[in-house]
Amino acid sequence: MPKAPDDFDTIDWVQDVLADHKRRRDLRESPPSSAVEGAFESMQSWILLLILGVSLGLTAAFIDIIAAWLVDVRLGHCESEFYLSKAICCTVPSLEVIHVLNSTTFSSDECPRWIPWSSNYFTSWIVYIFFASTFAAITATLVVKIAPNAAGGGTPEIKTILGGFSTTDFLDFKTFLIKALTLPLTVASGLAVGKEGPMIHVASSLAGVLPEFFPKYKHNEGRKREIIAIAAASGVAVAFGAPIGGTLFSLEELSSFFPSKTMLRSFFCALVACVTLQFVDPYRGKRVLFEVTFSRNWLMIEIIGFCFLEYLGLSGAFVIKISQVVGGIRKKHWITKHPILEVILMTILTGLFTHFSHRIDGSELLEHLFQECTTVMLLFIALCVRLSLTVVSLGLKVPVTAGIFIPSMLWGGLFGRLVGVGMETFQKSWPHLSVFSSSIGALGGVTRLTLALTVIMFELTGTLNYIVPCMIVLMVAKLVGDAFGKGGMTDQAIHALHYPFLEIAEDLPLGIVGRPIQDAMTPFSQLVVLKKTLLTMDEAEHIVSENTGFRGYPVVRSQRGREFMGFVNFIDGRNMAMHRMSDLMVDLTPYINRTPLSVHPKLQLEVVMEMFKKLGPRYVVILHNGRLEGLITKKDILKAVHEYEQHMDTRGDIEDYDEMGSMMGDQVSLIQRA
Repeated sequence: MPKAPDDFDTIDWVQDVLADHKRRRDLRESPPSSAVEGAFESMQSWILLLILGVSLGLTAAFIDIIAAWLVDVRLGHCESEFYLSKAICCTVPSLEVIHVLNSTTFSSDECPRWIPWSSNYFTSWIVYIFFASTFAAITATLVVKIAPNAAGGGTPEIKTILGGFSTTDFLDFKTFLIKALTLPLTVASGLAVGKEGPMIHVASSLAGVLPEFFPKYKHNEGRKREIIAIAAASGVAVAFGAPIGGTLFSLEELSSFFPSKTMLRSFFCALVACVTLQFVDPYRGKRVLFEVTFSRNWLMIEIIGFCFLEYLGLSGAFVIKISQVVGGIRKKHWITKHPILEVILMTILTGLFTHFSHRIDGSELLEHLFQECTTVMLLFIALCVRLSLTVVSLGLKVPVTAGIFIPSMLWGGLFGRLVGVGMETFQKSWPHLSVFSSSIGALGGVTRLTLALTVIMFELTGTLNYIVPCMIVLMVAKLVGDAFGKGGMTDQAIHALHYPFLEIAEDLPLGIVGRPIQDAMTPFSQLVVLKKTLLTMDEAEHIVSENTGFRGYPVVRSQRGREFMGFVNFIDGRNMAMHRMSDLMVDLTPYINRTPLSVHPKLQLEVVMEMFKKLGPRYVVILHNGRLEGLITKKDILKAVHEYEQHMDTRGDIEDYDEMGSMMGDQVSLIQRA
């Protein structure tokens, strides 16, 4: 389920960098006692990436194999080996040499070993609905009862985490396990969602677990963000068979900090994951979802047709807006109290349509669009049904592991096939070409990505002739989509859920630009401060118990003089026990940061915003002539911006500038919980 904004805590990149430097200095002063320990210390990053890549490849193979089997189980079973999917069951030669990749397969009517559940169409539909709704019910039950954080795609939360925040239980082993188990069930349920996007969450959850076994990463949240970004790239790589595109996806869409060292490690981990997946799951042959081959190059005149596909950018904005509207309606409906029932009903509704049109998963249907040309009326009906089911499934926020990649490409491909049929009179290859271009254009309209999708699409399909046309389609789709709403589905979800993700200062509303930081800071009067660092145990326990969740406390010489002495970082019972002066006293001196980042209260808000974005501190101290005036965090800035936007939505203009400044200064303290 979506996280609440207050569930996110700020990490301190600056302190994490300093802690890593201290660890390396300690190792230089006290080197490992054995050669094995020294080798492990120097290679633990690559060992971690190797384990992560292999584990992710095995997980992806499990998901692919189980999903393929469950999708076919809805329709029938293999005659003697029930655990085989239809494609494997119908493979020739026999099972003893089934590992041969280029074997011949029968068509559905010529496969004697595949036994359908019933020859009666109505009975087969009942069986199909039974299996699909059962899979959906199991998925929803596991998610709701065991791991609510496994619901949805998880990309908005991961982008927020990579932006410098942390949250509990979102990237843990329980979430990883439930996500991996429910992804095949979600695909088999037939819902208009994909498994490719949630693979990012699966990989990131694995990255949240494995670093705990490596000293270099265990206590360093900044270092963990590097591994999570790498894992997200590898998740896209195994989902699409696109290691280069996956690396670029993490760089373009998710990561706030992605140096060249991280790019190299992302490529290595993605490569290991893809090789492992192909070794374990060789039945699909080359690691592409479908292969497209064009016999000729594109012509300049066809650019007009590519530009016509700018409709897809508008469609992407439409999908995002309508899904948000559906989500708003859902919140007021009684069905929200019964999420499992909601999923079952949505699955039955989806099965009612998909069984009559097709009974295969989205990636297979997309592949067929490249190969078969159906009538215009059927294409139009399929487009309307698929688009509606996608919008409703996303808007309902059903408690299943849902993604948007393949559903977007599917309705985009249907639209492209319609355009291609119309253009076939002028150019015979246009039906296939338009499916190819519009699939990526629809995905670009929803995600607003350009470079990563270009590379993913050509790794996905195995063709390189049409890079320029697809770049044109993606660029136009992004421009048209941004004209109706800035940012893709991930960015707009972050904004709608009020997640504490800090955008660049250029995106600040004009009415806030130039305001002094004192209008957004938490003033001194609202802070819990310490006037000494040597406390009795009773005093220390009282401070901790009365301010549960606080991450630190400013230290001043006196309440009246407010002379700033430093900032005491996170206090808990374990830390107090380690620094007791006696059974009755505790010394907080080891936790004082005497030189925190500080600014003048008149400094512009956008300058401090850039400091948070580029330096990554947890907090900034506001000082005037050595006196503590207040504190500010990312959450304080985001709260001020959000209140300003709400104020402007209510007023409809940007008048009473000073009134807005005073309103920004009256906000509730967030600093010590950030």
